[in-house]
Amino acid sequence: MEGCERLEAIRKLEAATNRSALQALVTSHAADLLNRSRGDYEAALGLFQEALGIYRELGDKKGIVTELTSLGANQRFVGDYAAARRWFEESVQVSRELGDRSQTAGALSNLAGVVSAQGDHSLSRSLLEEARSTFRETGDEVGVAWSINHLGDVARNAGRLNEARLAYQEAAGTFRGLGDRWGMARCFADLASVACAQGDHATARASYREALGHFRELGHNTGIAGVLEGLAVSAAREGDPRRALTLAGAAAGIRYRIGARIRPVEQRQLDRSLGEAWQRQDPAAAKVAWADGWSMPLERAIGQAMSGRSRAEARPTRS
Repeated sequence: MEGCERLEAIRKLEAATNRSALQALVTSHAADLLNRSRGDYEAALGLFQEALGIYRELGDKKGIVTELTSLGANQRFVGDYAAARRWFEESVQVSRELGDRSQTAGALSNLAGVVSAQGDHSLSRSLLEEARSTFRETGDEVGVAWSINHLGDVARNAGRLNEARLAYQEAAGTFRGLGDRWGMARCFADLASVACAQGDHATARASYREALGHFRELGHNTGIAGVLEGLAVSAAREGDPRRALTLAGAAAGIRYRIGARIRPVEQRQLDRSLGEAWQRQDPAAAKVAWADGWSMPLERAIGQAMSGRSRAEARPTRS
């Protein structure tokens, strides 16, 4: 909160004197803080547009690309894919004008994600193939790995789960070879999500727990919350409603305490997945399970996720 107020004071001071690159930078940072600390995406949208306007006046194409990317990400988060696509398309155009191949590849990747969300999986795949080829030509192996991961996203969005699973496995292996813990965390979380959708809950649990270990080492609490939500969905589908609600409550508590909102589309998907878990529990018991999770300290929540067993795992085998 204090950081937002200080940046706003500096921004207004700069605005009173000139339209400078410093004013644009401060305005953009203020928008970022509104996103992360307050979840005020409407206000952030206005500030990103203001920063973009300044960079346009200055003819600063690198600054323009930065703000176009921020605007696209802002609108993608709230689910306005049409607006996000317009911003990302322009970022591709300006990146090409700059002749920055790595930046162009990144812009293509951003655009591909929105295009896939809109249902045009063929175009999305084509954009990602171009991005991957460009990353490879420029020697950016991390970029290549992310392109493979995003090709998995496209396959998953199109319902081709086996193809998605193979892409995530390939990307995870590439990130492991590069020693990129963030990439490994993301890929294993994605792999777990696909395995869960396929009913392979043993692989889902193992992959979520590996992702959780990486996010924990990175100190990435938003990633930890996302994994807890994934494990909650897996528990619900396995018929363990109490564990599902406890893990979901723990994730919600973490998000609340760090001010990290879940994307609206992801919240709707989570609510649908947990609907049966709420119905299968006595209302009072369900609320207690959720509250138990909500109040858990971070390390206890991680321990619950890492060591807890589903009912299927705990069920004794017959001799």
